[in-house]
Amino acid sequence: MSVKRHIQLVVAAILTSTLVSCIDVHEEIWLNPDGSGRMDLAYTIPASAAKLQGGEAGIHQMIDSFLDRTHQIHCSRCDITSDAERLTIRFQGSFESALDLLNPSIRKSFEKLPPTASSLIGRIDVQHSGWGLDFSRTIYPNKALPGAIFLPSSQVRGRNLTYIMHLPVGVSDTNATHVSNAGRTLVWSYSLSQALQKPIIHHFKASIPIPWKWIATAAVILTTSWLLLRKFWSRRASITDE
Repeated sequence: MSVKRHIQLVVAAILTSTLVSCIDVHEEIWLNPDGSGRMDLAYTIPASAAKLQGGEAGIHQMIDSFLDRTHQIHCSRCDITSDAERLTIRFQGSFESALDLLNPSIRKSFEKLPPTASSLIGRIDVQHSGWGLDFSRTIYPNKALPGAIFLPSSQVRGRNLTYIMHLPVGVSDTNATHVSNAGRTLVWSYSLSQALQKPIIHHFKASIPIPWKWIATAAVILTTSWLLLRKFWSRRASITDE
């Protein structure tokens, strides 16, 4: 190993020891049958790490800038609180369509976030065919926290990353660490030490619920069209008979 590379690793280890000793993540998402949903996200980071982003004011500005670029997400609450050691971000919001969150524009918005934030958000991939849906999300805590592998276990003990999804239907397959509510509630839970070993992958397969609201709307439109056509052809037939 070169001297330069050795110095880089040592510096990364020192920086990480001051930045990751109190990181916690708790995400909870509710998805509705029509594809809309809401989210409740909480991230706790060291105050020293927050200072690198401008403290509370800088993080508020970063979030506001992200929301200005990302019209698919609507914020209902965003609180940032801190003390001498820790800073907590609490974000609550909603979205009209989960599939809208996959378009290129929002991915570009994520890419403009600081590396730590974009790595913790990760990448989402959704494949669907017919009435089936295959969801995958890959999160990179090890990229968000470079050099964390050098930390002793005592530095990360008691810190956790928890992700909860409430779905409108039960899943047929998933790698969630806990499944409840007839397969509709999925929980992925990791200690920080586990999460730093390799990327986190969330996966599930499910049938897409039938969008009854859309079907009802289409039925109304088709019925109205049929009645109009019927009236038109009736009038045309009477004119022809005359």
